[in-house]
Amino acid sequence: MLNDHYFPVAKSFLAEAALASAIAAAYGLPSVRCQLIAAFMRDVYLVTAQQDRYILFIYRHNHRTMAEIKAEWQFVDYLKAKSVPVTPAVPAPNGDYVLSFPAPEGIRYGVLTTFVAGASAAATQP
Repeated sequence: MLNDHYFPVAKSFLAEAALASAIAAAYGLPSVRCQLIAAFMRDVYLVTAQQDRYILFIYRHNHRTMAEIKAEWQFVDYLKAKSVPVTPAVPAPNGDYVLSFPAPEGIRYGVLTTFVAGASAAATQP
């Protein structure tokens, strides 16, 4: 529905500089930079903090509830505990691992994970 102030947004992209500031504050990381690398069901950002790299997943508004996201990452923790090669969420110093971002369309949630280097399928083709 159109109102006097804005046209409704189905999906927005969170500003990289603002994400970097939020990650730095939540995790106490120095010199944080964010770069959008994919935008699908979740937006995927490469996060760098000095020599460390992470991946930040930003969920679409109303795609999953906070409880569903927490359950998803608890399952990843379970798999990691069973020696399945997965990348679990990185908890903030306060123990939380799901961040909230008030976007124009509503709250969007984010989860930070460690970065795992790999090769693209195209790079491995003869």
